[in-house]
Amino acid sequence: MLTKPWREVLGLIADGRAPQPPVAHLCGRRLLALEEGRAALAIPASEWFCGPKGRVDSGMFAFLADMTHFYAVLSTLPAGGGCTTAELSMTFLGQPPYAGGQLTASSEVVYADDRNALALAVVCGDHGQPVAHSTSRYFLFPAGAVNPRRSPRSSAAAMRSPAADPVFRPCDPTFSPLDDRTLDRLSGLEILRAELAGERSPPPIDRLTGIRLTDAADGQVVFSLPAHGWLLQEIGTVFGGMIALLAKGATAGAVQAAASAGTRFTAPRSQGELPPSGGGRRHRAFRRRQRGSSRQPARDRQYEDNPRRADRSDRDGDYRPQPLTLPRSPIALATGPTRVPAKAHGRARAGHRAHLRRH
Repeated sequence: MLTKPWREVLGLIADGRAPQPPVAHLCGRRLLALEEGRAALAIPASEWFCGPKGRVDSGMFAFLADMTHFYAVLSTLPAGGGCTTAELSMTFLGQPPYAGGQLTASSEVVYADDRNALALAVVCGDHGQPVAHSTSRYFLFPAGAVNPRRSPRSSAAAMRSPAADPVFRPCDPTFSPLDDRTLDRLSGLEILRAELAGERSPPPIDRLTGIRLTDAADGQVVFSLPAHGWLLQEIGTVFGGMIALLAKGATAGAVQAAASAGTRFTAPRSQGELPPSGGGRRHRAFRRRQRGSSRQPARDRQYEDNPRRADRSDRDGDYRPQPLTLPRSPIALATGPTRVPAKAHGRARAGHRAHLRRH
């Protein structure tokens, strides 16, 4: 496969003449169209993709957009080339739909050079109405720089039959979406703590992917995602759209953790940078100004271990889409207030004064 241009490889995968990657089975992805620099994909608007409010989690829009960007960019690369998401920006357009039908996305590469590519995408609901808009920047790697990793034989064999696809299994009937009565009666933090205590079931999207809430306090949460084998994409690394889904869930959770009873909120826009294939575990912190105000990204802190490599399995919670014999390496993402050192404020003020003197 490494001797063929990526556009030809992706066509073979779509036609069933080459194996689908595990993440395609996890989400039920279908390739609708592919040409050089352009791609269109669809996934079912499954009940498994629903978030706490019973609608399709808007993080799935980022997931689908990033997957479509990935195909559009890959289709321009020669044999043995590679790419990885450097930045993904999402604008969500109104309320997410309820489960049913399908979600589609189309992406087009609008600029590319030897090292970077830029792509634009639109995500649409079942009736063709736009539900999200996305832009993305990709790092490009020359031919020979990417050596796809092989999936474990046990997981690859289990995914040959469509019946094994987790997204097409019956959804958990015990989940109860948040309704207005619950939101009026409980604060966001009380709802999150009820989930931590096992008094509320996690939403289907968390049970499908393995995302797990591990801590919640006023205005801050911690979610963990085991880097298991179902997250692997075509080049053998953890699909970047899963990191976007994790980040979206954590930022929404942090806002919820600061919300008093009776508060409603939504997230019209989300933007973040995803670690490249050789990056480490990434934590995104958000500074909280005051209750009811917006949060701004503070600093990204990079740690050891590689979240884009699915070397480990899930030992947390009851996530069991398919038995996997992989060691554990959760991708943890925490959000909450961040303090900026006084020296940093001083340096910023001094730099601003120098800028004013020069201009």
